[in-house]
Amino acid sequence: MARNAMSNLLVGAAFSLVLTTSGIVMAQDAAPALSPALTASIQAATSAGTPAEVATAVAALVAENPGQAAAIAGAAAAADPAAAAQIAAAVALAVPSSAASIAAAVAQAVPAQAGLIAAVVAQAVPSSAAAVIAAVATATNTSVASVTAAASAANATASTVVAQAVATSSVAQVTTTPVNATTVTPLAQAVLNNAPPASPH
Repeated sequence: MARNAMSNLLVGAAFSLVLTTSGIVMAQDAAPALSPALTASIQAATSAGTPAEVATAVAALVAENPGQAAAIAGAAAAADPAAAAQIAAAVALAVPSSAASIAAAVAQAVPAQAGLIAAVVAQAVPSSAAAVIAAVATATNTSVASVTAAASAANATASTVVAQAVATSSVAQVTTTPVNATTVTPLAQAVLNNAPPASPH
């Protein structure tokens, strides 16, 4: 039942985001340059201390500039790669509607952690899991299958990261759903191909 529920959730995400994922990624790529003041603020935030403290500082900055969430997250991750997963989680929780572009920006900044970043954002915003996987695959020029596999392998670590992010955010609760290659891969591929997934038989 849980698997069916997850499939239904992700199917809904795929249908709702199928026409917008490529637009989300392109919009992130075409985002206006960050202002000098915002860049300075990001540098200050990434000097905040531990990865969790850095993520909290970056999320606070995003809360003041939600329209630039992906750009801020990407720049912060590039400045402090060790905190990339924590930044992705905190920013995705702060602006869940931009989950796919946030994941893409952070993965593009720190491609070595793409699987973990995809898992973190997919768990933080499970309704956007398929779009997140597709966006990370596009941003890192990797196949959907390999991103899903890497994310699935990172599920345990991602759960810890998301739980820490929730504890330090204003979000009341998040029901995390581990990335499952069997259910997510075809949905993410459908989003990437800009076509709805085939009906299950």
